[in-house]
Amino acid sequence: MATKKITILSSVVLPILVIGATIGLAFLFRAEETTALFWVNLVYGVLLEALFFGWMEWFRRPQEGTTPMLSMILGNYAGWYVLCGGICILGSGLASIWLNVDMRWYIAVLVVMTILFCIPAFYIAETDSNHAERMENAEERRQQLLNRNKK
Repeated sequence: MATKKITILSSVVLPILVIGATIGLAFLFRAEETTALFWVNLVYGVLLEALFFGWMEWFRRPQEGTTPMLSMILGNYAGWYVLCGGICILGSGLASIWLNVDMRWYIAVLVVMTILFCIPAFYIAETDSNHAERMENAEERRQQLLNRNKK
């Protein structure tokens, strides 16, 4: 019973508290005039946190229909994406202060980074699915051969 309470705390309450704290701190420390960069960073930061807690909830636990290797690889991808996204958020803040970089470049970097992380992840998931299907077919053939030999 205690384990279930801790699981609920870590999978429901903690993400809500962290995302709420992020939103609260963003509004507490925002500039006098909020710019589009503020809103993009806030929304993207919340999405990164949701991805992180989704990884904690989904990728770490064995799921039916996925192999442990796929969960590990996609979990690593999620972790690296969150890290790179956080670096982009920090970099965009610094770039807007010192370099006056146009917002379109920042959005373009986020889109390209997301695509570069998604393409291999989808191919890895497809390869894992094909491998699992081939293994099931091989097991069925093996069982058929064993049944023939028994007769």
